[in-house]
Amino acid sequence: MNRTWVAAAFTVLALAGCGGSAATTSGVSPAAPTVAQVAAKIGATAVSLDASPSLYASHEGTATWHGQQVDIATFATDALRDKWEAIARQFGPILADGHDYAVTTG
Repeated sequence: MNRTWVAAAFTVLALAGCGGSAATTSGVSPAAPTVAQVAAKIGATAVSLDASPSLYASHEGTATWHGQQVDIATFATDALRDKWEAIARQFGPILADGHDYAVTTG
């Protein structure tokens, strides 16, 4: 009976170690979309990339969208996007956003 209990406990511990937390502790962050991918998705043109994205952004660039110059920023997570938007709203409106990206006035 003791061996059965030990085997069951080992199985529970092994299964717990294979849970969803393994992906978050591996040090690998989710990949952010590129500025070009977002531009294509929203129909923006004349895309150019910024060499140094702003705080929280993985990639950032400018494009022409609905006849105006816009800033497109992409993020590894929606939580980072939300933090970026909280700051960006102080400087202008958020024109569009979606999973891991935001578009604001340029």
